Amino acid sequence: MKKDKEPTTQEMAAIDWLKKGFAKKGMVKSHLAEICGVTRQAVGDWAKHGQVDKKHFSAISDYIKEPIPSGLFTNIEALHYYHPVVSEKTDGDIVNNSINSYPLIAWGDIYKWSCSSMDKEVTVIELKKASEIVSEHSFWLEVVSDNMEPLILKGERVLVDPVMSPMNGDMALVNISGNEYAIRELVIDIGKMYIRSINRDWPTKLELVEKSSIKGLVIEKSVKIIRR
Repeated sequence: MKKDKEPTTQEMAAIDWLKKGFAKKGMVKSHLAEICGVTRQAVGDWAKHGQVDKKHFSAISDYIKEPIPSGLFTNIEALHYYHPVVSEKTDGDIVNNSINSYPLIAWGDIYKWSCSSMDKEVTVIELKKASEIVSEHSFWLEVVSDNMEPLILKGERVLVDPVMSPMNGDMALVNISGNEYAIRELVIDIGKMYIRSINRDWPTKLELVEKSSIKGLVIEKSVKIIRR
């Protein structure tokens, strides 16, 4: 008797993802099949073998209410091949041409993420959806400091767009020195840029910075836009 082929790492990730999703109350395979335009048998095969076409990942994530796990991709797939295309506007309507998911990365990988020659070394912790239209190089960070409370809480995840032009009052990702980064409020006055924390338990004095130190703008946390 022919032995079944062992599932790959990506297939095991898909199997676990679907198993977790379908364990929830109200999750029905036939409903997901209808949403994805496939047969119920196809969904059953996905759950059994983990061989899911990438084009269905977004619909599956929406239905089972589980984020797309990074284990479904090799790092290079997550960073390049499957990286989302920026949504376009047509006659005033937003047309989403991608899954609109972006990688959650570690603070220590911010510099590597910005260097195309080093992007293979970046570990994608998770792919997380965005509700806003942002550039294709955007990424998520988990906040590790309370210096921006109460606006941004320690432990929350924020979406950073490294392409958008900074404006007065934006929350910015700033390169403090070397490989040290932090989130600060941006104050622009007479062409000069300053940064500061907003938590009164931290020093709130304005610090002068060069524009080149601004590495991105915080566009949203969870589903709330915090740019102001």
